Amino acid sequence: MRNDEVSSVKSSRLVVTVAQLANLLAAIDATIVNVAMPTIAKNLGAPLHLVGWVITSYTLALTITLLVMARLGDILGRARLFSFGFALFTFGSALCALTTGIEMLIVSRLIQGVGAASLLANGNALIAEYTEGKARGFALGLNSTVVNSGYSLGYIIGGLLVSLADWRWIFTINIPIGIIAQIICMRALPSVRKQDCQGTPFMQRFDVQGAVYSSLALGLCFFSFGHEGGGSGTVLVRIALAAGGVCALVLFLRRQRNASHPLLNLGLFRGAGFSVGIFTLFLYTQVFASCSFLFPFYLQGVQGVNPRDVGFMLAPYSIVMSVVAPLTGAWSVRLNPGKLAAGGFLLALAVIVFYSFFHATSPLWWLVAGQFFLGLAAALFLSPNRVAVMSSVSQEHLGTASGLMQVVRFLGLSVGTMVSSSVISGVLAPYGGLKGLPGVKGSSSQAVDAFIMGQRSIFIIMACLLFFGALLSIRRASSHMHTSGES
Repeated sequence: MRNDEVSSVKSSRLVVTVAQLANLLAAIDATIVNVAMPTIAKNLGAPLHLVGWVITSYTLALTITLLVMARLGDILGRARLFSFGFALFTFGSALCALTTGIEMLIVSRLIQGVGAASLLANGNALIAEYTEGKARGFALGLNSTVVNSGYSLGYIIGGLLVSLADWRWIFTINIPIGIIAQIICMRALPSVRKQDCQGTPFMQRFDVQGAVYSSLALGLCFFSFGHEGGGSGTVLVRIALAAGGVCALVLFLRRQRNASHPLLNLGLFRGAGFSVGIFTLFLYTQVFASCSFLFPFYLQGVQGVNPRDVGFMLAPYSIVMSVVAPLTGAWSVRLNPGKLAAGGFLLALAVIVFYSFFHATSPLWWLVAGQFFLGLAAALFLSPNRVAVMSSVSQEHLGTASGLMQVVRFLGLSVGTMVSSSVISGVLAPYGGLKGLPGVKGSSSQAVDAFIMGQRSIFIIMACLLFFGALLSIRRASSHMHTSGES
């Protein structure tokens, strides 16, 4: 192997390493604060209505700026925006650690979220740009392992740091990691490539109006999906927010169709690999969100499982997916990714149908076994789907594709959680809400029966989504075979 080839391999490995480090940090910070919230609220003397914003502000800033950061990466260079993301994320972490009040902490978390958006929008695009073939499939598949590990580690690290040290350490640990990542970026990432349209003024290349419309659409939809509470007033607020989001979305799409340099190139959706991949990702993440929401309540409120054991019972999902996802990502390069994705949907469909028959005294090992197969289904779908989407676009649109996938994932999680919480809140409302669940294994009450019926209804809805996703994936597999045959 020539020296330039060895150097290229080393560089691509460093790119993958630093990109996955970014995914890990962003995932950890999405959950690490949850465990520390009671301690933070007590230490800062924060009112309850502001405490939730410490979590929400991060997710909100991340969601509404993902497309903007992705497009900026395509224009200014993904390496530059990726490095900027680490700098901003580290700066936001330092501000969080130095905060003296809840308002400052919320603003600091907003800064963190924007930095995380720049990392997520450009990290996977860099992987796709500087790897190819089986190495690209494995690296993109590894993303599922890293993100799920990050979510789990966030809870664990947050609990340990709050127990053993001051809560500010959950943010302080990001600072040395961010500095090290910046050093790796300087070594691994080449200078920004000159763009074909570099002679065009920046304000003509970046669609400011489209960025405003997209931020409004995502922000209003985010609040609509995440608005909590009960009663007709809450329903009206949700409807108003959703309507505003739809109007902003219509304006955004109209703008993208007419803009000379759109924030989101709608022509990308003409390809089946891209459009089907994006839509099926939206469907699948709703199923994951529904299970994540329902099972802690089912296990604790209906089956009487100790809270410390719930995480272990749900862990097989993350463990199996973390192990298998890199492999399915690599397989998707030589196998039909549509077939793998369809297999994942069909396996998940079988598990969800199985879950729909659960009752108040179903054996707990059934749920654990289902989590094992759901993890396998997720690995079969998510990694090949990510490879298919990223491989279906040209290099100049890799950042946009990466950012859009992240946006769709967050929206799917929000919609799935909203649907599940709305159904469960509705069926338990006559029985005092979640407080009506006895939390004793084998107990029978109207609240338990209502919860089981609500859970079953949600699983039926999710089964329909999975069936539709399987049909789309099968169609994509047939299209892929037809295209391969022609070539």
